[in-house]
Amino acid sequence: MSDPAAFAEARLAEDEAIAQRNIDAGLLDDDEKTGPGYPDYQTYRDDDTEAADKYLMCFRPRRMLREVEAGRLILAAHVPDHHEPDAYGVRICAVCVSDKSGGYAENWVMDLWPCLPVRAVLLSWADHEDYDPEWRP
Repeated sequence: MSDPAAFAEARLAEDEAIAQRNIDAGLLDDDEKTGPGYPDYQTYRDDDTEAADKYLMCFRPRRMLREVEAGRLILAAHVPDHHEPDAYGVRICAVCVSDKSGGYAENWVMDLWPCLPVRAVLLSWADHEDYDPEWRP
């Protein structure tokens, strides 16, 4: 398995660069209703136009930058307890605990890393050629 943190940071950096290029070029901002990349509305029926608008609003550059920031915050919070696997090849998330039923901290079972929040961030790029199917939640 390749490094999920490096994979995620590379994808986040790509998304950030795309969003920033759009902002810097003044191509399309969050408050605009039309712009490059918008469909030709003559191809839509009236009832489809509103749905198309709502869908395309998901790809606004400032929203993309907020999603990049959110992904980085999740990754920063859910780091493995050590950067290299231990003698058994195991890395655990120091934040996630899968079973608190034991009551005392010494009885808690730590989640393997990448933990579920990290896997959820990675899922955005499941169609990327370097995505490892083992990362799927």
